[in-house]
Amino acid sequence: MKAYTPRTKNLYSERIEKVFSLADLVKAGRVPAEGYTPIWLKPCRWNLRDYPYIPISQTREGTPEEIAKLAEQIREEKLKRRREHYHRKTGDNFPELPENIIFFDTETTGLYPQEDEILSLAIINREGLVLFNELFHPVRTKEWPEAEEVTGISPDMVRDAPPISEKKEDLQRIFDNARLAVGYNIRFDLRFIKAAGIEYNGEICDVMEDFAPIYQQWNEYRKKWQWQKLETCAAYFKYNWGDDQQHNALADTKATRYCFEKIYKRGMCHITK
Repeated sequence: MKAYTPRTKNLYSERIEKVFSLADLVKAGRVPAEGYTPIWLKPCRWNLRDYPYIPISQTREGTPEEIAKLAEQIREEKLKRRREHYHRKTGDNFPELPENIIFFDTETTGLYPQEDEILSLAIINREGLVLFNELFHPVRTKEWPEAEEVTGISPDMVRDAPPISEKKEDLQRIFDNARLAVGYNIRFDLRFIKAAGIEYNGEICDVMEDFAPIYQQWNEYRKKWQWQKLETCAAYFKYNWGDDQQHNALADTKATRYCFEKIYKRGMCHITK
């Protein structure tokens, strides 16, 4: 079968009508079981995110499996270059992740930890195992209509739930064992955690802040990249919510973990104290 051959070496030529992924080529039979197969792909924003690609200069003989292995090697080289770019730009080494990572999210009665309280808290580890997921009965707040519209958590739903003080020891044990905590707008959640009497002094990673330069929507007033909602970040990385409901603590935590892994593989994860 005749192999796919580019009509031009100009990578941005308008004469090229379609962008092919490796999966496209295998499915179309453009990668035969044997034979000389040049593979070319036009670089563009979306194809840098999720799929391995082989540049125009790479040609190989072999099976689809061997071609796929080559593509994975090229993808690893691309990630290595991103790590090096990260180091040159930020002055930080590309962070090595510890084993004891936790991802967490809260749902609250409002925006101010001095006045409002945590209604729901979910924590998972890097493997996706749920370490904690419970509703709490607020002791100061009787109703929260604005937050209820967003989270769907009503006073009736938490009427028989325990106050967060009863789970304080269990939560403190989880946070004490963690070396890295990851969240979306994590500083907001940490303020509420601290107001509930739970301390965390380890490293943090805010997926919201790391996603802003990837999405690249400029905020002229603040003179920096605009922070985006978790739904926007999840959609950008094509996260499948399944039956989960957004603005549910556990569902948001799972989405945050997924987006974190995508950003980390790009070499754009920033870990701070």
